[in-house]
Amino acid sequence: MLGRVSDLSLREARRLAEQILRPINAGCWRPQSMLTLHDFYSRHYGPDVLPNLKRSTQSSYRANINHHILPALGDLCLLELSRSDTQRFVTALAGKGLERQTIKNVWTTLSAALTAAVEYGYWERNPARGIKVAVRQPAKVRFIPSPSKFADLTGCLAEPARTICLLLAGTGMRIGEAMALRVEDVDLQNLEIRVSQDISHGHLDTPKSNASAATLPIGPKLASALGQHMVHLGRSAGFLFANELGRPLDPIHLARKFLYPAQHSPNCRGFRGTRCDTSTPIGSELMMHRFELLNRGCDTATPQ
Repeated sequence: MLGRVSDLSLREARRLAEQILRPINAGCWRPQSMLTLHDFYSRHYGPDVLPNLKRSTQSSYRANINHHILPALGDLCLLELSRSDTQRFVTALAGKGLERQTIKNVWTTLSAALTAAVEYGYWERNPARGIKVAVRQPAKVRFIPSPSKFADLTGCLAEPARTICLLLAGTGMRIGEAMALRVEDVDLQNLEIRVSQDISHGHLDTPKSNASAATLPIGPKLASALGQHMVHLGRSAGFLFANELGRPLDPIHLARKFLYPAQHSPNCRGFRGTRCDTSTPIGSELMMHRFELLNRGCDTATPQ
């Protein structure tokens, strides 16, 4: 309907009709859809787009979508979802007390899904682009063990957790990269380890970044620990840290069975009374931070 006959002349009616029909005749018009964000995820993004991402990214995106995005925005039609809606959503996340990095991760997930909606023809522009995220807060002070505390910890650990602990602290590699190592990746003669794979939720994948796929130097102490571990394995191929079935060890199981009990062991005096004593379980990230500290030359003792 263009208007009432009494309000429009024939020429004005033709002009208005031409304005409406111009994008249709030019092939620029898109059919209007009442598809909700939840429907788009279940019909398109979940089955078609997510499986093409790295497994670790898939896991992170699914968690963000199911825990944050769909409960807040899932019932909105795609055409109704505006920039103000996405900005309000991101601001509300900060009001829930989430860390800034967590909010950025959720926003990145939302933006990726909406970019896919643009590519599917539901939008011309992603309404999540340019959203303001909460201001950066002062970084929390991380607990990084001193050389003596680190020695206490490794002294309380049974194998293979002790060797894994030395490996993470001595190279800075991620726990998934360490669990994906094979015996043939370790070159004790040239004191090198080749990182070419990562493992996430039991599935092998490429390392997180191109820089992570590298050949890393190792020191004599770490080489000695790895050599003893390989002698104990009694084989020249297969995963370096494996269970009885030859499959890679699960990092969560490893932490619960070895690291957390060692943290509270009466013999591990180095951690008694520290922030890592009872409130914060130690884990693989602590070892990576230990490597960063060593790499900056903050102390002379090294697990290598």
